Amino acid sequence: MATLRFILLPVCMVTTFGLTLLLAGCGTLGTPDAAVHEVIRDQAFLTLPQASNALKAATAEIGDTHKAPSSLDLDLNAALRLATQYSRALQTRREELYLSGLDVLAAVREFEPQCAGTLDYVMAEKKTGSDKSLGGLELSTSVPLPFGGSLAAKGTSLAASSNGLNSANYDTAAAIEVRQPLLAGAGYENSHDALIQANRNLVYSLRSFALDRQDFAIGVIQKYYGLVIQKAVLENTRMNVQQSTYLRQRSEALFKIRRAPSIDVLRSQQQELTARNTLSLNESALQIGLSRFLVEAGLPVDIPLKTGADIPAKKPLSLDQTSCIQLALTQRLDLKTMAEKRDDSQRRLRLARNLLLPELDLYGKAGTRAKDADSPASGEFTPDYVAGVTLELPLDKRAERDAIRRSTFECDAAERAVAEKEDLIRVEISDSFSKLLALSETVEINKRNIEITKKRSDFATYRFKNGDLSNRDVVEAQNDLLSARNAHVRALAQYEQQRLQLLRDVGLLDVDADGTLIELPPPVLENHKATARSN
Repeated sequence: MATLRFILLPVCMVTTFGLTLLLAGCGTLGTPDAAVHEVIRDQAFLTLPQASNALKAATAEIGDTHKAPSSLDLDLNAALRLATQYSRALQTRREELYLSGLDVLAAVREFEPQCAGTLDYVMAEKKTGSDKSLGGLELSTSVPLPFGGSLAAKGTSLAASSNGLNSANYDTAAAIEVRQPLLAGAGYENSHDALIQANRNLVYSLRSFALDRQDFAIGVIQKYYGLVIQKAVLENTRMNVQQSTYLRQRSEALFKIRRAPSIDVLRSQQQELTARNTLSLNESALQIGLSRFLVEAGLPVDIPLKTGADIPAKKPLSLDQTSCIQLALTQRLDLKTMAEKRDDSQRRLRLARNLLLPELDLYGKAGTRAKDADSPASGEFTPDYVAGVTLELPLDKRAERDAIRRSTFECDAAERAVAEKEDLIRVEISDSFSKLLALSETVEINKRNIEITKKRSDFATYRFKNGDLSNRDVVEAQNDLLSARNAHVRALAQYEQQRLQLLRDVGLLDVDADGTLIELPPPVLENHKATARSN
């Protein structure tokens, strides 16, 4: 232990410079989650138009289902908020985005001062001669330079003792070395490619997360409106049961006074049984739908759940097809991601071409060293300076040429992918816009159909009461009215879903931090600006 103390104290005194570099490069500590969230926040404000919404959703924690409400009475916004809070799938997406931020921090650390230290002590016992004790401490730090080079500092102190403290010899050295590539490996892109790509991947993850949140919200809306439709169909079926019951009672009464044939009674009884069976099936389907909604929202299936009857109103779309296509080509996040991935492939091609160059490096080293001193701080320190250039001329560059060829194909494929994506967007928007127009017309037709079938049902019932018609016409009219009402509800829900999908495809949809949808105002397009200036 005396020998070990003898080695450690003076060695630490002569390596103050190394310790200073160590503390400077490795002494920054912080909360990992806070650092990751800060990276995501900074990139979000640069990437997304509604960055705060995405950031709050990205850093949110999944809700504790044990603290979920004991019963739920949902409207549309409540459904969106609950699904956003408890969804397991959305939490998985949050974690994937977190890992992208973690990758950025890992890449950043690679370009910070890298510190290392080694402490060793060896005691050798020999049968003949004196025992020997060897001890040493080495501290080093290095940092990459912006243009592909590196700067390193290293301090070492070694001590050897044969007969205790009085016979120890010290070898102490410190040096600073710089190395800078001039051809292959030179430049910021070469040295910082991993960091550049990590930041780009975080951008892609943020955009993907924003689109996934939109798709998730639209999916929740579709499921919610599916429940609303089922509930509306159930209410219409209950009304049909009441009408069928009245029709059966009326037919039986008329039969007793010989004003209706027995076939009318049988037909009315069959109609009532069919209506009641349909009611039972619809009640069961609604309960199953509610349970599925709870599962997909991440909530326990035993929570009593009720949905509102808020049938969506028909909202007009102020954009034409041409404007929708132009907006999609400028606003779509997935198209921007594909365009930037094309830029990534072009950057990799530049890097591959750079590696085909000769390896020409400039280096320099300055240091000092003292050998066989009585103490680490004593002895004659001799300065040492080295500078030079190294040139490596490999004779076989087939691997590098193959890499260039692969990168060239990758660039061409990325270029084609962007062009294909633009064409697909044009087709998708045209198809979506056409579907929206068709559904708009369907809503109006169904609305008019309800009015017609309602008048027909009332007229048939009136003539049946007067004995002018059999109940066959009443049954048909009531069934047609039920079908018309159900079709109108479905058309309204489909129209609203298609309208939201079109806004998403155009790039005019965002999601608030609590999961509710935000319809963004359309920006003024360049051709519209030119038209306004000409006018």
